[in-house]
Amino acid sequence: MAAIGIRPGEETVREFRWTIDRVIAAMEAGVFPPGENFELFEGRLVLKMPQSELHAAIHFRFFSALRTAFGSTHDGHTEHPIRLADDSEPEPDITIVRGRAEDLGFRKASPAEIALVMEISQTSLAFDLGDKRSAYARSLIPEYWVLNIPGRTLHVHVDPDGRGMYRTETVLRGEAIVPRLNVPLSTLLPPTGA
Repeated sequence: MAAIGIRPGEETVREFRWTIDRVIAAMEAGVFPPGENFELFEGRLVLKMPQSELHAAIHFRFFSALRTAFGSTHDGHTEHPIRLADDSEPEPDITIVRGRAEDLGFRKASPAEIALVMEISQTSLAFDLGDKRSAYARSLIPEYWVLNIPGRTLHVHVDPDGRGMYRTETVLRGEAIVPRLNVPLSTLLPPTGA
């Protein structure tokens, strides 16, 4: 049954959309439990799962290899927020920024300063290859990598179109050479069955 004055099919649902300013105000007011780990993504608060030992070990290997590959002209961050919009501040596992960390001063990196973003996915593959990939492509993040731990694959996305898609996606497996790192993917992962 439709509400009085509203015809069927015209009902609307209103959502409360979070912004960075609203999240900061809520945090300062003590709205969230201490230690709650979430990221702001397109107006939603998305809970972040604790890292397993496997996730942490793989994260360290990729972070070290990427920092070495990009050299002194770039710097790296792990799980630091990046500002995509007023309602979106995800915390990628790895972010490679142009220049040095000191160049940012005391602010978060913007899309124009980012060379590469990487997510290491153990339980969030659909989100990482869906909503996050679209958001990073709209924000013109030049390279977006997603490591699928259970599938032992690396999805490399390049050439964003600004409308939510990357023009090129390469899926690497096994002995495939990881771009920029010039090593087989298998050398960055634990042995099969470990």
